[in-house]
Amino acid sequence: CIRDSSQFTSKQVSVSLSADGGDEFFSGYNKYFTTLKWYSRFRGLPLRSFIKELASNIQPHQVPFSRLIDDFQSQYTHLTGVLFADEITEALRNKQRVFSPSEIRYLLGRNAVTTSTAFDRYGEFEPHVNELNRLLAIDTLTYLPDDILAKVDRATMAFSLEGREPLLDHRIIEFTARLPTDLKAPSLNPKYLLKQIAHKYIPRPLLDRPKAGFGIPVSQWLRGPLREILDHYVSHQFLSEQGVFDSERLMAEKARFIEQENYSSNRLWTILVFQMWYEKWMSN
Repeated sequence: CIRDSSQFTSKQVSVSLSADGGDEFFSGYNKYFTTLKWYSRFRGLPLRSFIKELASNIQPHQVPFSRLIDDFQSQYTHLTGVLFADEITEALRNKQRVFSPSEIRYLLGRNAVTTSTAFDRYGEFEPHVNELNRLLAIDTLTYLPDDILAKVDRATMAFSLEGREPLLDHRIIEFTARLPTDLKAPSLNPKYLLKQIAHKYIPRPLLDRPKAGFGIPVSQWLRGPLREILDHYVSHQFLSEQGVFDSERLMAEKARFIEQENYSSNRLWTILVFQMWYEKWMSN
């Protein structure tokens, strides 16, 4: 979608404007509010330590009713991740994980060393910074530069189009960071301030709609045109020669995905991308 729009735009102009940063600075993602809600509920959960210990030893596919719920694997990883969190930015990180640390150890068949990321910088926040602003700050340090801006830059430059980001002006960032939460997101209303401004110029029906992402049919791809590639990179031969994963466990993960239509596709997609990256950069 970004690539196609960049190609079309480049035929008309050489410089274009984008609105990236609006979600991170004006609290536009629903994930902020679901994380706050889950974290608040789980924090006071009775027997929380016992439940954490129990859940950390259970893989998603081992839950008896897992086949009955669409995308159960991702939901289980996200919910238990927020349950395990001791700080709100840790809850956001865990909610966005594809695999939990225990799942990674399971698929590797051994312990793994984790590295620190910007998500571990929550100790740098001043005590007065509230939980919503902590989430926005962490996303500004991680998701915005490492995902959103990277995609936009690649798509625009592929067609010699300069993409400019007016919302990344440091004055806007500093201004929104100082806004109180009840003004930035009253009643947990996403992107409230931007909408109030835009209502002066854009009809309300176009703005007051549920947020829609740019989803891609990963599940259909992996079961269809990409099946041969998936079978190559997640095969006994490739896995044995590679020596990274427990081949039996990863083959079982692929089999569950192929057999269950409602099985989480982002797990195999992540593994496939890793396998292709590993072959290109880490093999001899």
